[in-house]
Amino acid sequence: MFKLLFSSAFLTLSLLFASLSIVSAQSQVTDWVPEASQWKKLNDEKVIILKNEMGKGGKDDDHAATVAVVVDFPMQAVWDVIADKKGAEDYVKNLQKVTVIEETDEYALIEQTIKIGALKKVTYVIKNVDEAPHSMTFSRHSGDLKAIDGYWKLFPIDGGNKTLVVYKLGLKPGFAVPNFMVKNSLKNSLPEALREVRQEVTRRQAKTATAGRSSNRRGLEIQPCQPEGGFVFSRI
Repeated sequence: MFKLLFSSAFLTLSLLFASLSIVSAQSQVTDWVPEASQWKKLNDEKVIILKNEMGKGGKDDDHAATVAVVVDFPMQAVWDVIADKKGAEDYVKNLQKVTVIEETDEYALIEQTIKIGALKKVTYVIKNVDEAPHSMTFSRHSGDLKAIDGYWKLFPIDGGNKTLVVYKLGLKPGFAVPNFMVKNSLKNSLPEALREVRQEVTRRQAKTATAGRSSNRRGLEIQPCQPEGGFVFSRI
């Protein structure tokens, strides 16, 4: 009897914590994307530009941009793509080379060479900190740029079947470039990067589904049915 009561209480608490987590995630999502017009664009598979956190004097940061997109797959599928640091150079157009210099349980040092819009090609090293499977932050460690920082944030939506992806990138080139050029380059490059991530998630999920179907087909063999003849399928 005690075991039954304990199991029931544990199940009730588990469901309560799960419900609170969903409510918390939904609250965070509306904080990031509060307007119905924004959600309409997201549901139409568009990338939207969000407001940046205010900088000094309450002004928008001229050296940063924040964008969002909805990916039609669960959060773990999106995380697996974003966390694949080396693999990014295969599908992100402006990312020309990636080298993982050091990787520990707490952080990774990653050298990247990129071309952002009208800006010249630059090479730098970032310190990357993962909080799987919902958050990744990065900041400058060394290299050509005077400053670079940002984050990826993932939020489950539609009952966990889809994911809201928020991506911020801020940078200061360290060479003479007008602020408006930096801002415009980011606003053009970041939406494209999110579209590339979404396409890569879709590609990998399709590949996984195809592999699963092929495995199922290989798991069937045709054997003669005794004694009538004909064929039956049996699992290997």
